[in-house]
Amino acid sequence: MSRRNSLGSMVIALLVLLGYLIISQPHNLAQGGNQTRRQDGIHVFKGGGRNRLGRKPPGPTSLSALDLKKLAGLVGSAPGSVYVKLSPQEPSATNRAVLVFVSPKLVETGLNYATWGPPGSINGQGAQGSLMLWLRPATGGKYLIDCAVESSSPNAYFVVTGSNGSAPMEVKAVAGGQHLTFVLQATDNDWQSFQITGNGTKNQLGVSSDVDWTFYSCEVTNL
Repeated sequence: MSRRNSLGSMVIALLVLLGYLIISQPHNLAQGGNQTRRQDGIHVFKGGGRNRLGRKPPGPTSLSALDLKKLAGLVGSAPGSVYVKLSPQEPSATNRAVLVFVSPKLVETGLNYATWGPPGSINGQGAQGSLMLWLRPATGGKYLIDCAVESSSPNAYFVVTGSNGSAPMEVKAVAGGQHLTFVLQATDNDWQSFQITGNGTKNQLGVSSDVDWTFYSCEVTNL
């Protein structure tokens, strides 16, 4: 009886030890020998901090009431209330509008900007990045759309393409940032899409030069 109890105690002790090893070791094994300090089973990071990277200067200031009045007057309208305002920090408004960032270099929600780099610099895909603005208007609604952007690349220009097959809008980049403004007059309440890209001067082969550009915000005003 004594030997049987002793053997049972040894088996129990071995099972307890094995269970402890299974619980405590997976993290260290996964590190491939490069173990980090643990405290009471919790991973603890120790060390100092550093300054945030990627800080950009503030974008263009908002259009003034006089600016809005002049722009609305170009299409025989007067500015009304703000329909929606979007930014990297607030990229969507339920059932009204949404931003889609296609192959960006950085979307910095804390500092509220997004940047794009030259084609081929994004995840090795070689695709040109862009910003998609999706807007759901009211049937018969008219809207002034204002997007704040900036590019310091030489000979850069911005292209805005709509979803209705109309000719794209091309605007030369201005040092210090600028506003891309255009009007939507909706005939139904289906979602409309607009694509914004930053392009450079094309060479003889039709290839654009490299461009870095930044997006800050997009405000849509009822007309």
